[in-house]
Amino acid sequence: NYNDASQIVISSSNENLEYLKSNSKALSARRVIPLEVAGAFHSRIVSPAKPKLAEALEKVKIQEGTMAVYMNVDANLAAVDTLKKRLVDQIDNSVLFHEQILKINSEISPKEWIHIGPGNVTAGMVKKSISSKEIRVINSLESLNN
Repeated sequence: NYNDASQIVISSSNENLEYLKSNSKALSARRVIPLEVAGAFHSRIVSPAKPKLAEALEKVKIQEGTMAVYMNVDANLAAVDTLKKRLVDQIDNSVLFHEQILKINSEISPKEWIHIGPGNVTAGMVKKSISSKEIRVINSLESLNN
């Protein structure tokens, strides 16, 4: 996953990750930090889930929305006619978060960015990518009401 200009997250087997950790300097990696995750999402390891998601999405009717939605699988604006395929593709493709943020900023230039969800890691990545923007973090009921 390409999170910001200086942070790339990779999914791999433990053996390959150990090799990367042991050879980080030779591979031009400043730091290698193993992450505790529930699964190797956005990698080939989870590709077997694609057919089931595709089947489930066939039962879903998708309509044109009222606001712009950018997909992190390709950093492009979502379109009804390609949305289901792109959601399926997102399972085992890299997340282009950094490119997505830059594209949203360039095409829409929102006055305010809102991070919704636990923590504030992605808010920090957005701030590093487009430092001139205000970023509101909603990660609790209290922060929602402020």
